[in-house]
Amino acid sequence: MAKIYFQGTDGAYMHQASLWYRDHLSAPIDEIRGFSSFELCWQALLATSGVDDVVLICAIENTIAGTVHENLYRLRKYDIEIIGSYDLPIDHCLCSHEDDITHIRRVYSHYVALPQCYEYLRSKGITDQVVYHDTAAAAQLIAGTREP
Repeated sequence: MAKIYFQGTDGAYMHQASLWYRDHLSAPIDEIRGFSSFELCWQALLATSGVDDVVLICAIENTIAGTVHENLYRLRKYDIEIIGSYDLPIDHCLCSHEDDITHIRRVYSHYVALPQCYEYLRSKGITDQVVYHDTAAAAQLIAGTREP
């Protein structure tokens, strides 16, 4: 049995990629587990080296934000083999309790998603951008509050 590790929360983009790989790998997958940071993903991967079959799903390149240097650095440092790639279309949504977008001033999202949405957010007057560890977790945070 094998494991898939990814950075993010269930529902995050990397979780979606993990589910795709689960359905397309030849080995049966007994666990898909998300971590709050790339660093924790890599620590978990390295801790299981030689014990379990572990696949790490991680972003390497982003059309707008560019190279995800943190992952590229670790690929080289630990001499990890890339076994496949998956082009995941990203379609961000602005989720809010507020019905009127002109009342929204703050947005929470992953540090890579914020520059992807910069022009749109700026055009709507949303200027306060708060970095969160992934987009799905940011949506969960807001869903549990009354913050617009």
